[in-house]
Amino acid sequence: MRDRFADQEVTTDMLDHLRHAGPGTLITAGLNQNVIETTRAQMLAPGNRANVILYGHGDLAGDLDHYDGDLAEIAHALTEQTWDCLDSWAHRSLRTGTLIRALRDDMRLHGMNLNRRPVYERTQSSLTTVTDTYTFRDRPRITFTTCAVQYTSTRGRALLTMFDHGQPVGAWPVPLTRTGVPDPVREAPMRARAHLDLRP
Repeated sequence: MRDRFADQEVTTDMLDHLRHAGPGTLITAGLNQNVIETTRAQMLAPGNRANVILYGHGDLAGDLDHYDGDLAEIAHALTEQTWDCLDSWAHRSLRTGTLIRALRDDMRLHGMNLNRRPVYERTQSSLTTVTDTYTFRDRPRITFTTCAVQYTSTRGRALLTMFDHGQPVGAWPVPLTRTGVPDPVREAPMRARAHLDLRP
């Protein structure tokens, strides 16, 4: 992957666009075109495994503090990290199960946009958990995470957690099957609005 993307880099212009476009904006690597670009999470085709999320608006928010707002430093560090890690990130993206991809699409259709690079971890039983972070499209101060694991092609589970200004305010188990949108995902926008009504 490093050879294929040797002429590609994350630029300060990309990061500046990411900052101004706001939550739900991502930097992705297109494995079919060998190109790094910014995009809106809503525009990602849910079934396309060839778009690897490198970075998101939520990642930039943390790095701006760490790098004292220096976009050039962030761009350099992210380019180096991308070259070093793209093989691993692409492998994990390509192997992400269909139920987890369906969960991402259900979240998108219910008003939540991916906002950070996924986090992959191994369980003690050698399964892979995928943690995604979303921003609530109506009120970006509300964010969600899904920590999901797929056991078989038809069965998995996830934990959906809601945050307000980064503080957890609720969590719900989510069964992953092929039988439709899980109730906790369908109810998430309603829960978010109810929370905001009490804490405007």
